[in-house]
Amino acid sequence: MRNQFIELLKEICHEHGIQIHFFSGDWIATLETARGTRACIYGYNFSINNAASSQICQDKNATSLILRSRGVASVQHELFLNPNEPLVSGLIAASGSVSKILEFASKFKYRVVLKPVCGTGGNGVTRANNCKEVERAILCLFPKFHAIVVSPFIDIRREIRVVVLYQQVRLVYEKNRPCIVGDGESSVSVLISKQLTSRVTSLNPPVDLDLGRIPLRGEQVAVEWRHNLGHGATPVLITDPDQSICDLAIEAVNALKMRFCSVDIIETDNGEFIVLEVNSGVMMDSFISSQDSRYRDIARSIYTDAILSSLE
Repeated sequence: MRNQFIELLKEICHEHGIQIHFFSGDWIATLETARGTRACIYGYNFSINNAASSQICQDKNATSLILRSRGVASVQHELFLNPNEPLVSGLIAASGSVSKILEFASKFKYRVVLKPVCGTGGNGVTRANNCKEVERAILCLFPKFHAIVVSPFIDIRREIRVVVLYQQVRLVYEKNRPCIVGDGESSVSVLISKQLTSRVTSLNPPVDLDLGRIPLRGEQVAVEWRHNLGHGATPVLITDPDQSICDLAIEAVNALKMRFCSVDIIETDNGEFIVLEVNSGVMMDSFISSQDSRYRDIARSIYTDAILSSLE
C-alpha cells in the first residue's frame, strides 16, 4: 500500500513546483524548491523532526521512560536485552535477562505483552497468559531481536490514533479490530472463514474467544486481540473527538519534542485514556486506502503541510 503514499507525494510536489527524487526502492525521497531549499523523507519520517526525538519514538522503552517521567499517562514498556547479542551482552547482569523478564511478568500474573523494542505494525507482538507462554515468547523473540520490551496486558476498549503537526491535532481515527457478524446459525469459526478470509490472512484471537459458539444474528464478535491496521483492523474517522484524547496526544508530543508524528492512545475498560506509543513515521497507507474518498483528501492535506513546513 506504500504506493498510495508515493503517489500523494508526487501529486503534492507537482502542484507546488517541488522537485522530488526517489532512491532505494522509493524508501528515500529528496525534495527541492526552485529557490534551492531542500528536505528529505526517509520511510515515513519527515525532516522537520529532530533526530534525537525521532530515535526516542522508535524505541518503545525510551518513549515510555520519557513520557512517564513527564507525568504523561502511558503504558509501561520495560526493556530486556538479548544475552546472545554481542553488542549488548556486556550490559547484562550475571543473573541474565530471562530471570528478570519472568520476575517482571510475575507482577502481572504473567498476563503480559512482549514485543521488539523497535518495530511497527504489530510485527513480533506476542501476548502471554502464563509463565510457559512468557518463556515461549522469549525463545521466539530473542533469536530475532537485540532487545525486547514487556508490558502488562491491558483490556482495551478502543485504540485511537491521533496525527499531530506542530501541536495541532490534524486527524483522529479509531482502529476497529476485525469482527465477524453473527447470523444466528453459524459458529464463530465458520463465520471467520466466510467473512474474513479475503481481508485477513492470519488471526491472533482473544484468549476467551469460543470458536464453537453461535453468535446471535447481528451480534459483532472481535476475532483479533490486536488493533493493528496491518493485521486486519480498519480505520474509522472520528470527526468530533473527546477533548481529553487531543489533550493527551499534545502532552505526549510536547514531552518528546516532536513536530510531526502520530500518537496511539488506548481507552481502558474503566474509561481511562493512556498513550500506548508514539510513531515518528506518519504512516496513513491503510487510512488512505479506505473506500471513503474523504480519507485520502485528509491525508493529502496533512502531508502537504508537512512537506511545505519542511521546506520553509
